[in-house]
Amino acid sequence: MTNPIDITASLAAKSDQINAGDLAGTITRTVARVQYDPSSDQPVTVHMTEGKPWRPSKGMRRVLAQVWGSDAGKWAGNVVALYNDPDVLWAGKKAGGIRIKAMSGLTRAKDFPVKINRTKVQIYQIEPIKIAAPAPAPAQDAPSDPKAAIVGWLASKGIDGAQLDTWLIGLGKQTLEDMHPGEAARLYSVLDSQEGAIRGA
Repeated sequence: MTNPIDITASLAAKSDQINAGDLAGTITRTVARVQYDPSSDQPVTVHMTEGKPWRPSKGMRRVLAQVWGSDAGKWAGNVVALYNDPDVLWAGKKAGGIRIKAMSGLTRAKDFPVKINRTKVQIYQIEPIKIAAPAPAPAQDAPSDPKAAIVGWLASKGIDGAQLDTWLIGLGKQTLEDMHPGEAARLYSVLDSQEGAIRGA
């Protein structure tokens, strides 16, 4: 049995953007940033986290604006799946064009009317893409001796114990020396996020 030889990469046209002819199937990309040049025939350039940028047609820009909002500066992080629709017309002839198959920002499949010419509108159904929520940061293990751990943290940061006590008193709490071990453990878990406040005490 011979090994498969995928020639997909060789089918792409030489260009600085994704072309319809490049797409042998559906590609899914994440938006990195968007450039806007109102003087250009293709005013919106959607840069992806990988591969070439995409310059959507006016019809697809309208879909993007409906789902993601008209402020393209906020599109980064959204995900879109693109495909080549061979029935897209250019100068009255079928030339193919890039269409959206699925995108983030939708909770269910939705129909979008896209104007083909002055008299014809075509309905495109676009599926939702769910963006996975980032995994929560691992919980910090509670030290067996939280007070000693806090003292060690202070030393590693070059912060005086008096600064910590001043900050604690300002919050209406006990000083480190008088603090219950359970409260000290809770304090230790938030030290990194409160470093600036402690330094300013």
